[in-house]
Amino acid sequence: MSVIDYMNANATDANDWATDKKQFFKDVYVNAANKSNYTLAFYKLEELWNKVKDDADFIAVHQNKADTTPDGWEYMDLYTEINNVFPIVKKVLERNFNTDNIREDLALINTDVQFFSKRQNRIPYLIHKYPLI
Repeated sequence: MSVIDYMNANATDANDWATDKKQFFKDVYVNAANKSNYTLAFYKLEELWNKVKDDADFIAVHQNKADTTPDGWEYMDLYTEINNVFPIVKKVLERNFNTDNIREDLALINTDVQFFSKRQNRIPYLIHKYPLI
């Protein structure tokens, strides 16, 4: 949700970042995920992330938090892992693995599984308590 807060605080007509947070939450979590439509939920989350993930200022905010906040390293860790997990999950959903690069994909999956399993109890905290603005 902090990503949506950041996007709304920095929205312009040109970047199309303005997002109704309540409606997004309803669409993704209430109407999709809670009804076991995880594929739709994934694509909505990916679409949101893709709008902002490569923005230099968005990345700089994460790096600044990492440099200036106690336990701030988690900001860049979270950014990196979220950025890595979308392409892997998409490959799984679309069954679009390149057998020439399967070793690299499996290595990324292993890294992501380790990241999220080590932090599973902290994920709600990291998502909801770490403001970007």
